[in-house]
Amino acid sequence: MVPTLAPMHDLMARLGDPHRAFSVVHVTGTKGKGSVCALVEAALHAAGISVGRYASPHVHSMCERVSIRGHNVDESLLAEALEQVLDARDEACRAGTPAKDTTWFDAMTAAAFVLFAQAGLAWAVVEVGLGGRLDSTNVADGNVCVITNIALEHTEVLGDSLAQIAREKAGIIKSGSFVVSGVPQGSEAYAPILASAQEKHAILVTVDLQIGVTRKNAALAGAVLDHLGECGLKDADGKLVARGLLTSKTVQSTRLPGRIEIIDAQVGVRPVTVVLDGAHVDIALRAVLEELAEAPFADQPMVVLFALGRDKNPQNMLGVLRERAELVIFVSLGNQNCWEPEELSAVAGELGISSSIDKNIESALDISFGLIRERGWMLATGSLHLIAPVREALGRNAFGKPVLETFLNHDDVG
Repeated sequence: MVPTLAPMHDLMARLGDPHRAFSVVHVTGTKGKGSVCALVEAALHAAGISVGRYASPHVHSMCERVSIRGHNVDESLLAEALEQVLDARDEACRAGTPAKDTTWFDAMTAAAFVLFAQAGLAWAVVEVGLGGRLDSTNVADGNVCVITNIALEHTEVLGDSLAQIAREKAGIIKSGSFVVSGVPQGSEAYAPILASAQEKHAILVTVDLQIGVTRKNAALAGAVLDHLGECGLKDADGKLVARGLLTSKTVQSTRLPGRIEIIDAQVGVRPVTVVLDGAHVDIALRAVLEELAEAPFADQPMVVLFALGRDKNPQNMLGVLRERAELVIFVSLGNQNCWEPEELSAVAGELGISSSIDKNIESALDISFGLIRERGWMLATGSLHLIAPVREALGRNAFGKPVLETFLNHDDVG
């Protein structure tokens, strides 16, 4: 990440400003931004509105990052768009203009915008990669902005206080835009968001509800849909868009791999519940456990498969598991920039957490299933990079059962 949007602005100009061909819902936050994006996209698609979604990171395929009219982009189309972007970058290198410093994420973001413009989409739901103010996606003018929540994350880039991080995320607020915030009023993080909204003459609506993360994501998405309807956006039948579009069927279609994904794995004659969630900061992991407290298996012993990026805080993350996990098994993710299992095990020891190390994910699964053969469940968490190898090791290519349908009353999404 470079501290300037100049390369992206140069790229956009060289590509014919594709980011101006559609209206944008721009979403940032520490936890839930991917799910909120998926909910808004699914609702607009169900309404017959041509919509795309740009997301990150992916679990199995780069094509997961770009959705057009409800489907992941075809690999060949993504390759063609990336070629266009790289050609523009090469032109900038020869001319010595800012796009010569294009980053990988700049290129991917530009390719998504090219694809949305080529597809003739009316709307794009765009997820921030990191922060907001200087994120590559921030060249887009978000008619509607969403800030899901704020927690300490990426402190080496965004700042070491909630207020600093909030200011960076509030950087997506555009002049005259509509802002939906899930940050509690009166909190340290709320003041910078309010100040930015006032400075930009934006309308700020706060969804400050003490509800689970799934319901809150739906409430945030619902506030966006209500606003779009109030602005005159209509579905294919001429009815104004509203949160009522978040039906059970629509919400179920938004299930994302590695976001409170529940799988029933078969161990002998007994099904064992496996939950996959890429939570990588303590607020996210705590929210996952609070959400799962309603599940029928919640009171059973929990074994955790765990990996964590080196830019994350192991003390905070493992502290969330201290009173809950029966055993934490630390696994290796190979070439990913993660804490070594031995380092995490040392932190677990300091916290009084029972742990073991197994660098091979398949054997770690075998150990987990052996421990919970009679009673219990398994949680794989700490990094989205862990999700794909666990899913593959389980031999499952389809999503697990629909957790959103399990835990959310879709007739009342807040």
